[in-house]
Amino acid sequence: MNSGEGHSYYISSSKNPKIKDDIRLRERRHRRLTGLMTVEGYPEFRLAWESGAEIRRLYICPDFIKDNEQAFLSQLESRGLRPLTVSSRVMDKLAYREHPDAWLAVLEWKRPALNDPRMSGEHSSGLYIIAEDLEKPGNLGAILRSADASAAAGVIVSEGRTDLSNPNVVRASKGVNFTMPCTEAGNSETWEWLSSRNIPVLIADPGGESLWETSLPVPAAVVLGAEKEGVSSFWRERASLRIGIPMDGRVNSLNVAQAGTLIMYEYLRRKNLEIQR
Repeated sequence: MNSGEGHSYYISSSKNPKIKDDIRLRERRHRRLTGLMTVEGYPEFRLAWESGAEIRRLYICPDFIKDNEQAFLSQLESRGLRPLTVSSRVMDKLAYREHPDAWLAVLEWKRPALNDPRMSGEHSSGLYIIAEDLEKPGNLGAILRSADASAAAGVIVSEGRTDLSNPNVVRASKGVNFTMPCTEAGNSETWEWLSSRNIPVLIADPGGESLWETSLPVPAAVVLGAEKEGVSSFWRERASLRIGIPMDGRVNSLNVAQAGTLIMYEYLRRKNLEIQR
């Protein structure tokens, strides 16, 4: 693990070259160009550190640090990671979120390839999630959290308008994108990967077979489509099963993250039932 570039000195101006450059990591283009991303918040940074992420810089704001975080900071320093101390004004400029805490780091972003061993689906519910062309970072982050909690096999962001290194995705996922098997790929590449492993594709469809009653294949991949447009024709033409989520209310649709969570937990429920038999 990289011990970081930082030295323990104080930055009080947002015009500092490092600060100005790292603010640009809010832009997807700059993240792609540099291979870097930011992670904000103590829980999120801790998950990134414990997952083995390569830390380039760690910014700490003494005005915001909590007593229960001091021991971890001392642990980092003992391992050679020297933080850059910044004023509260600088941290406000650096952070993407409102009301930041004391922690913000710049990391090297290395997404696993589809054929990475972490995407094997071992010790999982057997369900892969394909998040196709999602626009809202909060939805992708929520899907990642549900995938982690329900032991999903992995998440593939396909043709995404938002990406796994987006600061709001990291925030909404609580940092599980550093521990959850997840990657980004195009539709065609994802389809070829699934086909080579004989993994069938499912899509959520109001007119499909009831999620609670139909036989669900394992392993499988469920496509969660864009918020407005839904699942694309690419996946509709390749789906082997359409599943419907029964709803008794007056609203006939669910948010994409809510629908995905129900499907993920139904897979986990059935896996647990099999284990108990």
